[in-house]
Amino acid sequence: MPTPDSPVDYQRLFRSLPNNLLLMEPDGTILDNTDSHVAVSMKTREEAVGRSLFDAYPSVDQNQGDIIAASHEHVRRHLEPHSMPIIRYDLARPAELGGGLEEMYWQATHYPIFDEQGQLQYILQRTQNVTEQYLATLEADKAQQALADAQDRTRFVLENLPVSIWTAQPNGERDYFNTRWLAFTGRTLEEQLGGQWMTSLHPEDRDRVLNTWQESIATGNLYQVEYRLRRHDGQYRWILVRATPAATPRAKSPCGWAAPSRFTSSARWCRSCSKPTSSRAPCRSRPTTCTTRPKTSARPSSTCLCRPRP
Repeated sequence: MPTPDSPVDYQRLFRSLPNNLLLMEPDGTILDNTDSHVAVSMKTREEAVGRSLFDAYPSVDQNQGDIIAASHEHVRRHLEPHSMPIIRYDLARPAELGGGLEEMYWQATHYPIFDEQGQLQYILQRTQNVTEQYLATLEADKAQQALADAQDRTRFVLENLPVSIWTAQPNGERDYFNTRWLAFTGRTLEEQLGGQWMTSLHPEDRDRVLNTWQESIATGNLYQVEYRLRRHDGQYRWILVRATPAATPRAKSPCGWAAPSRFTSSARWCRSCSKPTSSRAPCRSRPTTCTTRPKTSARPSSTCLCRPRP
């Protein structure tokens, strides 16, 4: 410890500071740097002192060098500190370390230091090597973009499949319906999310469907059910839903559900009342005259789809 009467070795003190500091004249000539700066710049102090910044540490990318020069000019003109954005500034690797250039990213601030008359005497550069953090951020951004691209591709497929599809969270809350489902029901996505999709079911089917759904959620078993879905014009169509639980290798329970749906028959009309029927129960007006208009000849026209299946 120096005594009060002994002088302080400020140069030694400066060089020992735990920051990457570079002391320059206003024109950019290097006067000194800290030991930390020597280590991070991979160049000895003797190789840097007395040379201009860009001579001692050549800029590979002229645009990045221009950013540093502009920061110096800001300090000279406005006599105030100036912080630069993160820039890439590759440094030459010593031959004993393999030579070549090392990709590096920096964040720097330049501070003006004044003499007793208030004139700019030095520019102090404080640099931070943020290469590791910056590259980690880039990798995270790439992963996030790849995930977003995969989600976009999946959504494109779901939106263009010729079937109605919905997905649900592990707790059973519906979180997605494709365009075909929404167009059929005439509802918006917001009107079907969560548990609101139940309002589109025929009242007579809701309890049965809900009980089946809750059982599948609790057990993780395949969910398969057939029910009547209300069309946008008020008519009901029978629909077969088959939901598969999605799971990851480490998950002990489903991490979600995905369900394609298909209609099992065409709309039905009753000749006695000339109105579409909304269930498979026989028409109450005149059961013997109840019939159907199938879309194709796959079902015989003599089969009454209004009657319950055996």
